[in-house]
Amino acid sequence: MLATHRSIGSFALVMIALVCSSVFGQNLDILSGQKLDPARLGAQTGGPESIVAVKARIIPASAARPAMLAVTATIAPPWYTYSTTQKPIAATPTVIKVDSTPDYRLAGEFRPNLPPTIEHQDGMVFEEFAPEVTWQAPLEVRAGVALKDLKVLGSARIQVCKKGACLSPTDFPFTALAVAEESRAIPAASAPSGVYVHPHVHATIRGHLEPSTVVQGATVNLVITAEPTAGYHVYELADRDTGALGYKPTLIVLTNTSGFQTQPTKASEQAVEAPAPIPGEEPQHYHAGRITIERLDPAIDKLIPKDAKPGQYAVAGLVGYQTCKDDVGCDLPTATRFEGTVTVGAASVKFGEPLAFGDAKYIEAAKAAGARPLQAQVAVPDAEPASLSTLPMIIVASLIGGFILNFMPCVLPVIGLKILSFAEQAGHSRAQILALNVWYCLGSMAVFLVLATLATAVNLGLGEQNL
Repeated sequence: MLATHRSIGSFALVMIALVCSSVFGQNLDILSGQKLDPARLGAQTGGPESIVAVKARIIPASAARPAMLAVTATIAPPWYTYSTTQKPIAATPTVIKVDSTPDYRLAGEFRPNLPPTIEHQDGMVFEEFAPEVTWQAPLEVRAGVALKDLKVLGSARIQVCKKGACLSPTDFPFTALAVAEESRAIPAASAPSGVYVHPHVHATIRGHLEPSTVVQGATVNLVITAEPTAGYHVYELADRDTGALGYKPTLIVLTNTSGFQTQPTKASEQAVEAPAPIPGEEPQHYHAGRITIERLDPAIDKLIPKDAKPGQYAVAGLVGYQTCKDDVGCDLPTATRFEGTVTVGAASVKFGEPLAFGDAKYIEAAKAAGARPLQAQVAVPDAEPASLSTLPMIIVASLIGGFILNFMPCVLPVIGLKILSFAEQAGHSRAQILALNVWYCLGSMAVFLVLATLATAVNLGLGEQNL
C-alpha cells in the first residue's frame, strides 16, 4: 500500500512537470487551459511583444523638477495593462526595474503621468492604463557624469488583458538615453518665476501650487490666473476646443499628475455673455478682468493618497488661451506649458510653490484636451463596494467549495474507495496506518502547492479581468 501511494504521487508530479513545460511561454485560455485562438487576440498574433511597445528616455532637469527617467508603454487597443500599485490579489501589477550602477540612482518611486482608470468588479479594484502610459521617477546623477553620456538599462514586467483574455506577464527590456531638450521646453532657470508673458499676446499668466508641501491624504490646488491687459478679454474655460469660428476658449490640460486623481476645473468669476460675431453661431462667453482658475479635489479630499511616500512629485500641463479687444481685434491663440513639484512631507507648508512656464502652441493644448475624457464623465463612486477578497471570506469560500467538491462525479466515487481503505487498515498496526496517511496528506499538499505555484507563475485566475 505504501509503495502504491508513492507511485501515485510520483506519477502526479511527472504529469505536473509535463503541464508546466507546455504552459510556460504560451498564451492560454485561463478557464480551459488551451491555447488561445489568434482570432481572439485581435489583429496582433505574435504575443505580448506585438501588443506592447516599451521605450525609455532620460529627461533633463528643469527649473521646477530634477532629471527624470521616463518609461512609456504603448498598448494596442483593445488591450490594457495594470498600474504599479495594482493589488496582486486582483491582477498582476506592472514592475519596473533599473540596473544598479554608481553613475546614477533613482531618487523616488515610479509614478504614472496620469491616474489610472478605476474599475470595480466582484469586490475588487482594478487600476488600468490604455492605450499609453508613462511612468516617471526622479533620477540622481553622480557628480562629474555628463547627462548626454548616461545610459540607463532596465526592464518593465507588464501584463496585458482585454475582456475575455489575459496574456502571461512579459519582461520588456529598455535602454534610456538623454533626450535633447526641445526648443520649446521650459528653460532650466535658477528658480521658477510663476509668471508667463507672451511678447505678442495681451495677457499675463500666473500659476502656483498650494500648499507647497502636504501630508498624505491632503489636497493640493493648482491655481492658474489669467490677467488680460486693460480693454482685452480672455474666453471662458472649456473642456476642449469647440471649433467655434472667430475665437478660441481657454484650455487647461494636465499632462502629468504623478498618478494623483484630479477633479474638474472651476473659475473664480462668472463669464460674460456676448452676441456671436457671426450670425448662426453660439454666443461668446469671456472674462474681461482677472480670472483665477483652479484644479482641485474638494469632493473626496484624497488628492495625495494616504500611502504616498515622502518625496517630490512632478505636475505638468498646458494652458491654451486667446485675447481679444472689441474695437481692435484678436491676438493669435497661443499656449504656455507649465511644470511644478508637489512635495509630500511630514507637515504641510501653507505658502504656494510657483510654477515654471515655457512657450507652447495652442494646437498642442487643443490636441491634449481632445485626447482626455470629458470632465462630465469623471465619476466618484458613492461608496466602496463590499470586498469579497478579505482573508476570512476567502477561507469560508474555500471551505464551502471543498465541501461541494465532494459531490462532484469525479470525487464522489473516490470517497467510497477511501472509506474501504480505512476499513482495510483496521487490522494493521497504528504506526503503519499513520505512515500511510502522512504520505497521503503530504502527496496531496505537494500536488496542490505545485498547482498553486504554477497558477501564480502564469497568472491564472478566474476573475473577469483575467478571462
